[in-house]
Amino acid sequence: MAKEFQVTYDCADPGAQAVFWAQALGYRVQPPPEGFPDWPTALTAWGVPPELHN
Repeated sequence: MAKEFQVTYDCADPGAQAVFWAQALGYRVQPPPEGFPDWPTALTAWGVPPELHN
């Protein structure tokens, strides 16, 4: 019988962790929404404070 488990990683830079795992697993990091050049610009437009952008 197979057991299921979950692993949680805590990190100071979630963006860097996302890039690492995307490369390690052959995935692509989600691009920013249409109309935004990057994620920080989109997050700022949505009212997310800069200190929470990671």
